[in-house]
Parts: sequence; structure tokens; C-alpha cells
Amino acid sequence: MQSDFTLETPFELHREVNIRFGFSFLVPEHWNRWNPQNGDGAKFAHPDDEEIEIRGWGGYGILHDTLESSVEWYMDVLRKDGYFELISLSDVTRSVCNIVESDEDKELVQQGIKAVRMVYRSGKCSYLHVKTRVSGTEFDVRCQVPSERYAEFRSLFVHSTQSLRILGTTMAAHAKNIPTPQELAR
Repeated sequence: MQSDFTLETPFELHREVNIRFGFSFLVPEHWNRWNPQNGDGAKFAHPDDEEIEIRGWGGYGILHDTLESSVEWYMDVLRKDGYFELISLSDVTRSVCNIVESDEDKELVQQGIKAVRMVYRSGKCSYLHVKTRVSGTEFDVRCQVPSERYAEFRSLFVHSTQSLRILGTTMAAHAKNIPTPQELAR
């Protein structure tokens, strides 16, 4: 399996794994962590400013036929909630991967999957958000920061969202080697 690309960042990163939905992404090691009771994902907040956060979640409740229509619906909801400004919308298929077994030698390989990156402002915050779907499940990694500090955190946010890996059929193999949520919280 290829390793994640490297990036100089002022934060030590670790790979967060969601066992329920079978996905992972990189987050700062020492940020505060919150888990919803339903196990859909996790939220990581900067220790000095809870408005700076990275969230990752999965969901089976797909309401739209295509990834593009799901993204458009999401942006419509934000528009209806108040101030919303789309800064960019781009395809990041080359960055987001599904980890699968190769047909030939059953080795684990990373396969690019269709994914969309949205950069937008809503309220007083700026967001970098990646959304994808695989086999009836949607996956999101969303980063937010007060807009005046976006440039300071952009590299970290790009790195975190581009590190999204869908573990799919290989989840059982990964689950044997990952720490428990309690161990990750230490």
C-alpha cells in the first residue's frame, strides 16, 4: 500500500479510523476529541479555539441519486440557513482512495474514487469539505475555522481531507490492528 503524501505541518498527525463505517483520515494528535453516541464519526477541535475543528462522518441515508446532487442539496441547505458563499468546487478523485484487494495477488491497493471538495464561507467561518460515496454510504471530512484565520490552517485542512481513505472490504483486517477509541483519546 502506498503511504500518504507528506506535508510539513505544525501539528503531529494520527490516522483516525471509524470502525462503524470503515473510513479513516488524518487529524492533529493533540486536538480535543468528541464522539457522537451513534458512532457516525468524530469531531476534533483545536485545544485553544473550539471554532477550529475537523469532523469526519459516514452515513447510510443517501437521499440523492448522484454525488453531485448530494453536494448541491447540501449547499442549498447552507444557503437557506443564511449567509453562504461558495469559493470553489472541485473534483478531488485522485486524492481520495478506496482500499481494496487487488485481483491478481490479493495485496491491498489504494484506488481513487470520485470525490468533491467544497471551499465555502458560511456565517463567520470558512470551510474545506470533502464528500464522497462508496457502495451506498456517504463519507464526509469537513474542516472549519474563523474566516480571518483560514490561510493559517489551509494546508492542514487540505492534508486532512485528502487523507480520506475508505476501508471497505478490508475493514475487518484493519480493525484487528487499530487502537480502541479510548486508546486514541489518550
